[in-house]
Amino acid sequence: MRGRLARWRVALRIARRSALRSWGRSLLIVALIAAPVAGLAAGAVLLPSAQSTRAERVANTLGHAQAKLTVVGRPGDGVRQGVEGGADYVVGDATGDAAQVDPRTLLPAGTRVLAIGGGAAVLRTPNGSTSLQAVTGPTWDPALDGGPYELLSGRRPAAADEVLLSPAALTRLGTQVGGTVRMLEPRPRTLHVVGTLRDRAEAREAQVVFGAAGLLPAADATPDAFQYWVPDAPVDWATVQRLNRAGTTVLSRAVLADPPALPAALDFDGGSRFLNPATTVLIGIAIAFSVLEVALLAGAAFLVGARLQQRALATVATVGADRATLRQVVVGSGVVLGLLGGLVGVGLGIGGAVLVMRLTDDGSWNRWPGLHLEWPLLIGIVVFGVVVGWIAALVPARAASRFDLVRALRGARTPQRIRARRPVVGLVLVVVGIAATLAGGAVLFGALRQSGGGGTRAQLGAAALLGGGPVVAQLGIVLCAGLLLRGVTRLLDRAPLGVRLAARDTSRNLGRTVPAVASVMTTVFLASFAMCIASTAAEQDDAAHFWVAPRPGLAVSQIGWSPDATRPTAEEVRAWEGTLERTLPVARAAVLRDTREGSDSEHPSDREVQPIVRFPRDAVCDARSSRDVADRSCGPWSTASSGSAQRTVGVGDADALALLLGHAPSAAAVRALEEGGAVSLRSDLAPGGVVPIDWFSPKQLASGDVSTLAPRRTTRLPAVVDLPEHPVGTSVLVSSATAKALGMRPVADTVLLSFARPPTDAERDGADAALGALVNQPNSRWVQVETGPARLGPVIAWYVLLACLLIAVAAGATAIGLARVDGRADDLTLASLGAAPRLRRTVAAVQALVVCGLGAVVGGLLGLIPAIAIGGATNSFPFSPPQAQLALLIAGIPLAVAAGSWLLSGGRRGDLTRRTAIA
Repeated sequence: MRGRLARWRVALRIARRSALRSWGRSLLIVALIAAPVAGLAAGAVLLPSAQSTRAERVANTLGHAQAKLTVVGRPGDGVRQGVEGGADYVVGDATGDAAQVDPRTLLPAGTRVLAIGGGAAVLRTPNGSTSLQAVTGPTWDPALDGGPYELLSGRRPAAADEVLLSPAALTRLGTQVGGTVRMLEPRPRTLHVVGTLRDRAEAREAQVVFGAAGLLPAADATPDAFQYWVPDAPVDWATVQRLNRAGTTVLSRAVLADPPALPAALDFDGGSRFLNPATTVLIGIAIAFSVLEVALLAGAAFLVGARLQQRALATVATVGADRATLRQVVVGSGVVLGLLGGLVGVGLGIGGAVLVMRLTDDGSWNRWPGLHLEWPLLIGIVVFGVVVGWIAALVPARAASRFDLVRALRGARTPQRIRARRPVVGLVLVVVGIAATLAGGAVLFGALRQSGGGGTRAQLGAAALLGGGPVVAQLGIVLCAGLLLRGVTRLLDRAPLGVRLAARDTSRNLGRTVPAVASVMTTVFLASFAMCIASTAAEQDDAAHFWVAPRPGLAVSQIGWSPDATRPTAEEVRAWEGTLERTLPVARAAVLRDTREGSDSEHPSDREVQPIVRFPRDAVCDARSSRDVADRSCGPWSTASSGSAQRTVGVGDADALALLLGHAPSAAAVRALEEGGAVSLRSDLAPGGVVPIDWFSPKQLASGDVSTLAPRRTTRLPAVVDLPEHPVGTSVLVSSATAKALGMRPVADTVLLSFARPPTDAERDGADAALGALVNQPNSRWVQVETGPARLGPVIAWYVLLACLLIAVAAGATAIGLARVDGRADDLTLASLGAAPRLRRTVAAVQALVVCGLGAVVGGLLGLIPAIAIGGATNSFPFSPPQAQLALLIAGIPLAVAAGSWLLSGGRRGDLTRRTAIA
């Protein structure tokens, strides 16, 4: 035992001195280990910091109050809560239809209760009006200050017509503390602004007006429309249980101070609050590949260092050191540098997490409740860095202990042996890894449809397969890399001299090129997988967007008319258009007419018929995507999402068609309108180039679904399909002349708009006010500008691309640089033979292109496999890769590293007087 410890002490002493002597390489290894450790440490800080602790929830929810009451059900619903109440409750089987109970009636007489409600109020702005969130009740009570609400300036309201505004609302309404605002709805009145207050659960940009309980009408409000705070009297567990039976949950300081014993079903604090199965899967995959990436890059650095130290290790062996001691020297370097990398990485991760929290803080306490440093977890991450360093040094340590002593002392390299079985084993591992990944998707598919412990165990199994399968596949690629590089060399046999030299050197020195291929492959894999998941998740959010116009920047304005008329007059339509053009920066405007029931009578005759376009019975939209095949027919306006199997016919000109499409219509579509045909905005409504228009009576239409009814008659029009950027309500458009010839009675329904520039809030307020004045309907929003969804998918993909491109280029450059250091003798040989700098640059650049190109292509393809597997398993992540970003990633890395190699190689010729021994 003493001898083993003594050998380790000697090995660690030599490793420490070697690290200090080769400080450049040591810093590189520390940086390589610190990078993923920093990412893990940042995640270990951000994830807990995004979740509030019990103390933070109590402080931010209660302030100085004793309890908060939330109505979640009715008597007989079987409501039972955990210690905290709030969201921690379960509901049993309802036993009746009793009305909700006001929780104030269940508290002891004389208990002071603060009831806070809410709604919406329309207030005048400098250029019109706007609707703001309104909160009613004593939000300014000292018991709530610093908790759910915070009084920022001014004083507390003392009268019914005094209000507080959030800072954003103060700006939006163009007033100041001490000024007034005019409320238009629900009851016109003048309000006096006496201060500013904010809801601490809302972002700084939230526009809110805070007033007394009478600010909004509450005649029809049910108890669950309010939140109730008890500022003074403690609420004990017996009172909590009584309130639970009435359908109310309670967050009580008294209960938290003396928590009761609860059954396991009501213990909501036993599990993680921030790790769900999907997050666990993604974190598991990220950790697995972080280990692989660092082990490859740091392993390559250790391998180069071991080769450079071969003579020193041989000298140690001559004084009695055995192979175990030589291995311990290299492994000791991995442990020492791994510890330094872990400490540096954790420090950088904590600093980065703090910076992210500062940059993304929106003022809401829910965003980042506090900085939570889980020290056991962070210490474990430091240990992870040590383990990674140890793993990275294992293979170089084995290689460093297997050398010919005499050749090493003479400075000669041991020739590499190529084993024929490696490619075969590698191919088997590739197949097994891909199969395991796809199997993980299948297991996840089944796990998400299970409940209880079985589903959880299956999800853990899926995580193991989805994380382990790609690791196995990439290990197989590493074993096959020599075969792939030799294949590339054969393809370049007839290339120019510099290309041939580079390809042959790459395939013959696998010890320095395979780690480079593997490191680039792993980095690109992670980037490809991350971009697919991020893009797909964001695309799902985009797909749920309800488009009022086919693309962002366009707008629609529903035409209003006099309350005593059934349709707007021609003068009203012209006035409507003129008002829009006068108040907004309109570039193009077109009136869209609708063929809905246009009878002037209150009870239309059954003989009157209305034209309808019925969707085919087999019209199906993929519920997981808004982009069905190539026609973009699905989405919020689709049959599947709207539940409607028919549409009215739109009537308009070529300008209206362009605004409905979001792009210039095709010449065929314009010609169809002019020649009496129709334009279909869906590909499935014009089979054979003909649109069938069915005519139904009001009685038939009143039945709702007319898919099984026989129409009174059917008109067939020649049609051209022209697809919009995104589907909107109109599916078929005909011209006014065609509508008149067919006997349609279209009603001017909407003005379609495009703008020369985006309208400001003030211009939109002014337009709404002017349009409301035309039809005596003020305080309404008459103009809807399409802003589009958040479109986070491309943004996230570009950010991921930029970050991963930097990481991948750095990894590729590091691997290539280590390979060039290892091949320095070959460069000197070329220089000694008179090779021009251009030739040496070509050799370096082509080597980088071959190595990084192979790694990028293979890594990019492998990164798609787990994304496909997850996409097939759950509707949450259907496969939707960002094609442009992936192409740039795969092409950009080899080109960037090759360009760097070209610029940095071939300059100095080095020392040509030093000779190495020839074996």
